[in-house]
Amino acid sequence: MELGTLSKKEDYAFNKNVYLLGIGKDKKSYWLVEPRWDCGWYWGFGYIQSYTHNTPHKARDIDMHTHFDSVFLNNGKYVDGFMEVFESTTLNKEELWTLCELMKSFYIMRESAEVFGRGGAHISANPCKDAIQDADMVKKINEDIIPSITNKIIELLKP
Repeated sequence: MELGTLSKKEDYAFNKNVYLLGIGKDKKSYWLVEPRWDCGWYWGFGYIQSYTHNTPHKARDIDMHTHFDSVFLNNGKYVDGFMEVFESTTLNKEELWTLCELMKSFYIMRESAEVFGRGGAHISANPCKDAIQDADMVKKINEDIIPSITNKIIELLKP
């Protein structure tokens, strides 16, 4: 595993900027898709994709789509997960730890905004809805905190 040996690259696919994470053991390039405010109510981010022709801007289709949290965070593997998946990366070990910290913070903040917005976990009616629901907190998370986190992530990955 060669950490931080690849040049950082930015490309685009299907009207979205993408940032190279690394080359997998399968020799495919894997890219993190830029953050987007989706459907007017949540942040879409953390999507890792590979593309036909192994080049995003030449791709006719997405070859593989997965989520950062399911591959690197939810299993607690973090940087070790990168070592299992990638042959080489654009980030060194310290940068990978920073990326994992920022990504985990993003997912926590996104889920927090949803809980504050709905007044609960959205499993059932929450008897504490009035105590939980907070439109000001939702606004702060979605307009200040998450953009700050995602900007740092892009700054870390950008050439």
